[in-house]
Amino acid sequence: MSSRCEFALSDTLAEIFDDHDATPLMRRGMTSVETINYLRREFPDQKDWFWWDPSRTTYDNYLTHLVQRPDQREGKVDEWSWQRRACSYPEVFYWTNDPKDKRHRYNWTGAIEVRGPDGERFVLFSYLSSAGRVGQFYFVSTPDLKAAHRFGQAVEMQMQPGRNDSILIHTTSGPDVTVNFSHEPIYLADAMQDDIEEQCLSFFKDRELYSRLQVPYKRGFLFVGYPGTGKTMMIRNLLRKVCARHKNIVVSAVTGSHIDEELLGSVMSRGEVNLPSILILEELDSLANQSGVKRGGLLTQLDGLEPHEGLMVLATTNNPGEVDPALMHRPSRFDRVWRFELPDVKLRRRYLGDKFKECSAEVLDKLARTTNGWTFAYINELRVTAGVVAIRDYDGKINDGATLKAHRLLAVQYEAGRKNHMMETTQALGFNVE
Repeated sequence: MSSRCEFALSDTLAEIFDDHDATPLMRRGMTSVETINYLRREFPDQKDWFWWDPSRTTYDNYLTHLVQRPDQREGKVDEWSWQRRACSYPEVFYWTNDPKDKRHRYNWTGAIEVRGPDGERFVLFSYLSSAGRVGQFYFVSTPDLKAAHRFGQAVEMQMQPGRNDSILIHTTSGPDVTVNFSHEPIYLADAMQDDIEEQCLSFFKDRELYSRLQVPYKRGFLFVGYPGTGKTMMIRNLLRKVCARHKNIVVSAVTGSHIDEELLGSVMSRGEVNLPSILILEELDSLANQSGVKRGGLLTQLDGLEPHEGLMVLATTNNPGEVDPALMHRPSRFDRVWRFELPDVKLRRRYLGDKFKECSAEVLDKLARTTNGWTFAYINELRVTAGVVAIRDYDGKINDGATLKAHRLLAVQYEAGRKNHMMETTQALGFNVE
């Protein structure tokens, strides 16, 4: 008879096991050898057991959420179903009430029997490992790990927030984020935008064609330019176009200074398991200079010595002078490099027309001429400032008067800090667009 209990997640997980004849009392948990010996005794009807590490996938966190209540005995995941399998190992339900932790709210231990739509059937076992972690590794009673993989994908698809109307981006630091499919204008020269989109979309058309032509199924694109010139907007645009045409695209973003070579390699290898995938590397110069990824390790990951089949890398940098030339000037690392220049007068006029629909054409033409050197982010700040002025002086109306007054204020600031104003005033565009 199994014992069930519920625990708040804490730093120490050592004292949670019953002193049961069939369940050894461990130091912090069971090693893989101890676990497989236990499973063979506990489930004599299952001939084979295989260690399963889903950490190189994007559904590892979702598997921990599979059991969401201490008393939940069964469930359905799309065309799959599962139910608890009785065993002497404690069925523990972990939870965290930390509002800052939005990814690891649940964790569970014990055995469940999984059944799939094509006759798949296996036992999935979650346990406290000798490293003191739950939900990091599993054991499955089938040599067909692809079946376990399909189940994991089904779990992810069911539990993804807004999976039908948004794009999920798995991050290496903090909670996952989403990008919706709403239209967002792109302010680039048409030829450049068409070139970028064509290069990106063609990658996902036919994987077999790459194989037949003996071309590595991996590409890397680098966007270079001042902050606020549209690099991140272009990445969002590409995600929308790719994911609208091709389903089951895995999108990941490397964030946080704690990233190391092992984690980077694991994220880049997701295209080999979940085909295909996109990896976003924003601020490549920071990754190369301020993280735990050493120069040689980064070059190896990008150079193709590690295969990383099915991977497209979209990278950006605001400071190309700080990026190692070995990264920028070798095609096997980044096949194409595009420079995002400061907007010319035509692009500034187009952007101003979209941001200030309440203003006259005469005022917008004047602003387009007098904002030479301004980035899109700085012009967007003009819109914010005009809103503040309108609230204060123009009854909440962003008219010609409010806009021109806001421009005078920002123009003074621009001239005062002309050499470094972009770094001081640009706000991160990010991926969350309403």
